[in-house]
Order: sequence, then structure tokens, then C-alpha cells
Amino acid sequence: MSSQYVTPPMVDQPLDGAVPAREPYWRRHKVMLLLVLIMVCATFFRFYGRMYDQGTWQNPDERSILTSTTPQINWPSHVEDLFNWHISTLNTRRD
Repeated sequence: MSSQYVTPPMVDQPLDGAVPAREPYWRRHKVMLLLVLIMVCATFFRFYGRMYDQGTWQNPDERSILTSTTPQINWPSHVEDLFNWHISTLNTRRD
């Protein structure tokens, strides 16, 4: 008794044996191509013509810390003042 196993046709192939035409590459990978395009545009706008540091190699946050916070910080005159955060001159949020 010989039984032959018949393989069922593939779901995306028609029963007559004809091979369906493949979709173009951009349609099959449209989400990936869109994400790559967004990343390329974001990279361009991130790095093109950015001179916010005027040659000092500091970003705006670092420059703000240096100009507003640093002049307020001084070494305390007494060691006791170092551990009292209310009056310590190293604490920028002191009273």
C-alpha cells in the first residue's frame, strides 16, 4: 500500500501554478524606508550649521551653569558651615 503525500499549495500562490509578480522593493519595505528617511533628515538638521557655542565647545546648558551658578559658590569660612546646608556657600539653593 503506497500512499503519496500531496503537498498543499502555498497560500500566496494561485492553484494554476503561475508565480505571482513580486511587489516593488519600496512597497515591501516602506516602513523601514520611511524611518531611514526620517533619521537622515533629523541628522541633517542636527549637524548642519550649528554654531551655538561660538567656538568655545560648550553647549547652552553648560554655559548657563558657568555664568549663573559658579559665581555663587565659595568655600565656607568655617568647617561647621560646610555641613550645614542652610548656610553653606557650596549649596546653590541655600536660604
